[in-house]
Amino acid sequence: MVPEAGTREVGEVGETPATATVTADLARGRRVAGRLRRLGAVQEIALVVVLVALGVFFARLAPNFTDPANIRTVLIYLSVLGILAAGQTLVIISGGFDLSDGANLALSSTIGATILANGGDEFVALLATLGMALGVGLVNGVLVAVAKINPFITTLATYLIANGAAYVYTNSQTVSFPLTEWVAYGRGTIGPIPVPVLILLGVCAAFYLLLRYTTFGRALYAIGGNAQAARLAGIPVLRNTVIVYVLSGLAAGIGAVIQSSLGSAGSASFTGTLNLQAITAVILGGAALSGGEGGIWGTLIGVLIMQTILNGLTLMNISSFFQDIVTGVVLLLAVLLGVLRGYLARA
Repeated sequence: MVPEAGTREVGEVGETPATATVTADLARGRRVAGRLRRLGAVQEIALVVVLVALGVFFARLAPNFTDPANIRTVLIYLSVLGILAAGQTLVIISGGFDLSDGANLALSSTIGATILANGGDEFVALLATLGMALGVGLVNGVLVAVAKINPFITTLATYLIANGAAYVYTNSQTVSFPLTEWVAYGRGTIGPIPVPVLILLGVCAAFYLLLRYTTFGRALYAIGGNAQAARLAGIPVLRNTVIVYVLSGLAAGIGAVIQSSLGSAGSASFTGTLNLQAITAVILGGAALSGGEGGIWGTLIGVLIMQTILNGLTLMNISSFFQDIVTGVVLLLAVLLGVLRGYLARA
């Protein structure tokens, strides 16, 4: 039988059943990736609509929600969460997980605060804070990439270690330093815009450019999508995995500096639920826990939604315990939304 023009039969030169299967899988993968991108864009638009609806809802029911002073406070305090979430976005896109970032922030804040409380130099305190945060991130990266320990177990362990170390180091006390130190990072303004907001936008812009326009950023998506295939394609999976956890540590360090500046203190209690809120914002913003999907601006919208909900509930005098319930519910809904998006893309 003569094949039709323009077609090739398995068995011809250069075509085998194995290569035909690989070609088909690659084509299907590209189609799924295209659908996921389109669905992700739709989800971001939907999230903006949800954000506006929440704003209208709390404007009617929460006292002083639209007050300029409250809006300013919300923007300042969401900066810390946003920076943590930006670092978490890189990790989750690569197929990893970082539960330690909140505890890393708290421990790092106590290091810098101690130096300032003892009359040390501001720049030295800054370097010490960032150095501690980077160190925790490096440990996470090495344990995950080199020792091959599951990211969840690794960062849960480092979360417990960092959290406990912060309390031991400070003897469970808040470490206060003079109000004149580290003023700019948390309490400064440039024109009408608070410095923490500018730092947040700078970090988000840098990570966005990193993901979109660099080989490293494209490699993170490839690693998250299929680490084995990325390795076979020549992508340095081990090195990039270490780097992404170091970048998450850097984000925690920047957040520690801002948080310390806001209260002129470092404290082990800064850990709170920051890590869970950051993960919730990332998943809500379109990232998949399985890796290979997500983006910085989606995460930023997720952060805005989370902070709007928490601020509105606070102004309505809703218990913080109930706010934890709401955070959990939003996380579950975000994960379910991600599952639905993946199902639609593969249908």
